[in-house]
Amino acid sequence: MLIGGIRKATTAEAMKLRGDINILLVGDPATAKSQFLKWVSSFLPRAVYTSGKTSSAAGLTASVTREQDLSDEKVIEPGALMLADNGICCIDEFDLMDEKDRVAIHEAMEQQTITLSKAGIQATLNARTSILAAALPRNHRYKDTLPLEKNVDLSAPIMSRFDLKFVLRDVSNPVEDLSVAEHITRMHRFGENKRDTSEMISQLELQQYIAMCRQVKPKITQAGRVRLCKRYKQMRQEQGRGVTVRQLESLMRLAEGCARVHMDDFVTVDYVDMAFALLSTTTTQKPDKEIGLDEAEAMPATEEAAPDGDEAGAAAAPARAPAKKTKLSYAEYTRIGRLLAWYLQERQKSNESVTEADLAFWYLEQKESELKSEAMVLEQQHLIQLIVNRLIEKDRVILVYKESEDPTRPELRVLVKHPNFHVEASSISESVETRR
Repeated sequence: MLIGGIRKATTAEAMKLRGDINILLVGDPATAKSQFLKWVSSFLPRAVYTSGKTSSAAGLTASVTREQDLSDEKVIEPGALMLADNGICCIDEFDLMDEKDRVAIHEAMEQQTITLSKAGIQATLNARTSILAAALPRNHRYKDTLPLEKNVDLSAPIMSRFDLKFVLRDVSNPVEDLSVAEHITRMHRFGENKRDTSEMISQLELQQYIAMCRQVKPKITQAGRVRLCKRYKQMRQEQGRGVTVRQLESLMRLAEGCARVHMDDFVTVDYVDMAFALLSTTTTQKPDKEIGLDEAEAMPATEEAAPDGDEAGAAAAPARAPAKKTKLSYAEYTRIGRLLAWYLQERQKSNESVTEADLAFWYLEQKESELKSEAMVLEQQHLIQLIVNRLIEKDRVILVYKESEDPTRPELRVLVKHPNFHVEASSISESVETRR
């Protein structure tokens, strides 16, 4: 968000294509949402912090007032969005805003303008700003069994205007709880946080890096454009009507942002895939208490299929039977997924490569005492294959580091854990030792 995408010039239809990225944080109480927003507002020179509970529509957009001097002329007084032009507007307690006040920023979030028509004054003002909003879940606690839309009191139009939506959870974890408690007590006792800052960059260095990234103007390549269309089509198929054209534009902005982060002059296929993975991990759809694993996911699908409209390729493709589904509880799927991710995490620490076959074999070893027959072994092996493919294709917890060199043996592809997915080693290790 601090770097953003490329702001496009006005099109022939007088449409403005924004490059700024809007982000929504939804979190349980005491997850440092307000502190995060205040840090961002103090980090950038053109950033404004405001509270949604105490801000009106006029305070966010603009208002018309009279001069206090003898002229008594009507003047436009800018609100928070206008003051944050070419910067970031941080809005805390976004869910506590009145609906009529929240509707007033719809135009600013998409067209990045504010149309004012008050007291005989008509004007269109610029509000080229990114919006970083924080909100509490409904009933003050986030429920995993419900999608994000049902966890927050926000309308669908304003939810679709946020490019990324992140959920901050306050989950009970003995190791993390102890670390947080020690940090807070140390702050109260010594008044400062004594940490090793030898490997940290300064605020000035970070600002210089962001300024350099913003000077890069990457252009999308032909291969990147084709991959962008494929990823949007994939999102539409997986999430249905919840995905609109705004998500396609978000994918484009994120891909440009990834290229700018790497200071690359071109938006390649890799940056489109990075943006797609980021957008997929912040999807508004959450698995229900029971999920279905497609049997078709057992074999990895290759994207390099026959071109659209190639009748020869379509005729050569064998007829595929309707995909079956294997039912699995969400809790069990999460447990197995974290276990597999932990194993990859441990192997990565020692720079060991792990294939999909190695991963499945290791898991079957953990359940050796429970598998009484060959049929049970084959059933578990097939289940792990389905889970691994879902973790790769949909949840992006596992990444394919290297494809198999043998097309007839796709299970030899090398897998790694996503760097942003962290698994606590203590709880997993105890679980593995207990099974042994």
